[in-house]
Amino acid sequence: MSSADRTIKDEVKTTYDMQPAPPFSDYRNIQIGTTRVIWAPATGPHFEGWVLPGGQRTQDYGWAMGCATQMESLAQSNQ
Repeated sequence: MSSADRTIKDEVKTTYDMQPAPPFSDYRNIQIGTTRVIWAPATGPHFEGWVLPGGQRTQDYGWAMGCATQMESLAQSNQ
């Protein structure tokens, strides 16, 4: 099948068949309900750690878990 023969339906199927992006499948990610605080490797001026809202990073598990809990609480209160 040439690229010209591909349809939107083919594109959607391809997207759903793909594996999650590496940042979303790290075993150190914290997920509570619908919220997720991801672990990110060191890049440029940023050290490795959990990425909090606003882009702040921490290596403190308790702080990251507290943020995830607060985020989930906000998400639930808005439903």
